[in-house]
Amino acid sequence: CEYGLSFHVETELYIKERNTGTVITPQILALLEAIHSMRSIKGACSSLGIPYQSCIEKIRSLEKSLGKRLVRTSRGGKARGSCHLTELGLQILETYREALTVVYQNLPL
Repeated sequence: CEYGLSFHVETELYIKERNTGTVITPQILALLEAIHSMRSIKGACSSLGIPYQSCIEKIRSLEKSLGKRLVRTSRGGKARGSCHLTELGLQILETYREALTVVYQNLPL
């Protein structure tokens, strides 16, 4: 740029469910991604710097809005508990990833 400035494009993508109008924010999408990869809500919250209680509230609120579970957990035992996304949670992530791919493939560089 002749003015000595340098620009780059940034985008924030959110998903909106058509029937309920529920908005899934980039922060929630990042949380779902982290839960999926880490298999731990606590670990996901920690990696994103979000308090655990806040994460739980966000997940519960979204589940209530959608009327379906996004995360399944089991406690303790030999496996020390586990956490995974439901089919809906995985579908949301897939939709998000596909949308990001389309957006970034079409951005001018």
